This record gives sequence, structure tokens and C-alpha cells, in this order.
Amino acid sequence: MRAMDYELLLRIERGYCVSECVVEDSCPIANKSLGESRPWDHGVVILAIRRNDDFLPGIPNRAEFIYPNDVVTLYGEEHAITKLMQSTKESSIS
Repeated sequence: MRAMDYELLLRIERGYCVSECVVEDSCPIANKSLGESRPWDHGVVILAIRRNDDFLPGIPNRAEFIYPNDVVTLYGEEHAITKLMQSTKESSIS
């Protein structure tokens, strides 16, 4: 098996992207399990979680919690990722 470019591997189309984001305290997915926050309902898949500079093993499942300062690798439409990761403070303003 060989490592491949994410864009090639996922066959990323226009408008879709793979992003890394730092989870802030006010982010809607912070301090929740993936089963509770349900990012897939927003068209976003969490591919990996990095916590304290270590990647958690395997693909995150519904029971995995996301904490502030985690770095999450996300796949989805760019606007969906932006909306999901937007802090609750920012979303109440707009």
C-alpha cells in the first residue's frame, strides 16, 4: 500500500475539500461525541483527529469525542465545513 494525495484518493470535485481545523471552545462540535454532533448530517466526514500532537488511531467512530484544541481533518463541501466549524458566537451574529 502506498500513500496517495487526498485529492486524488477521494476524487475531490469542485467545491469539495479536505481541511484541517482547530476546534475552538465555542465550536458546535466541541465537547460532544460524533454521534451527538452528527457532522455527516451537514455533509462533513471527519477523517482523523489529532490530540496533543498525536493522531488517534483509526477512523473516528460515533463514540469518539471532540475536544477544544483537537485538530480535525474534514472532508466535504467547503461551505459545509465552514458552517460546521463556525463558533456558536459567530453564528449568532450572522
